[in-house]
Amino acid sequence: MPDLILNQDLKANNVFEFNIEFDKVYNLVSAILEQLNHTSLFDPTKKSIHLSELSLPMFVQIPNWNGDIAWISAASKESFEFFDLCFRELQIENKTRKIAHLDFPLMMYSGFFVARSYVTSTYYHEDYTKECGNNAFTMMTPVQIDETAEFGHLLYKNVFQKESKYRYKKGNAIIFGSDFIHSTEPFESKQKYIFLCFTYGTTDLTKWDNIKETVTEQGVSYRHPNGIINVTNAKFKKYF
Repeated sequence: MPDLILNQDLKANNVFEFNIEFDKVYNLVSAILEQLNHTSLFDPTKKSIHLSELSLPMFVQIPNWNGDIAWISAASKESFEFFDLCFRELQIENKTRKIAHLDFPLMMYSGFFVARSYVTSTYYHEDYTKECGNNAFTMMTPVQIDETAEFGHLLYKNVFQKESKYRYKKGNAIIFGSDFIHSTEPFESKQKYIFLCFTYGTTDLTKWDNIKETVTEQGVSYRHPNGIINVTNAKFKKYF
């Protein structure tokens, strides 16, 4: 399998799209989405927040990417199981294997929400380095967004290193692997834009050293390719 797969429509490597039933997504996340909308998810004085009061406790990681971007991931066994359920119910593995022509099983490493209401400038980055090949992916699908807004979408560098735009749309999922350079498009909104996201990929341990650099970044828990949930912050081990 080649390390680079060209998406002819987006003119970029290692990026894929598939349809996802929005009503099903919304039904799965609506209860926690309502709570997130009534909860402060960003504090510029902190790098993280423990949302222990939610029905599904969450951990907020604040990456300081030129705005109020927050990664909201599992802070308990029950929260991790919630993301695991979403991954299975939405058939993320099968859809990714089909569209990326993969011949090996895929495991969810972590699930999380991404929330933001403003970004002041671009922050270009890649989720996975070239060494990861097409062995690991990030998936994003919007659960709350103004689709008609001109700004606030996904900017990326195509194969000609030209800045391009992918417009988010409810019912669409975008999946990117290694060497996909991208950024949130600067914008400002009165409502939070919220996305359901997953990191997932191979169970091949020989690929793990490069993959784990991304997988361990968004929160305090992740699933190792051996199937065991690892907790990286000792304060949270009692919740798993």
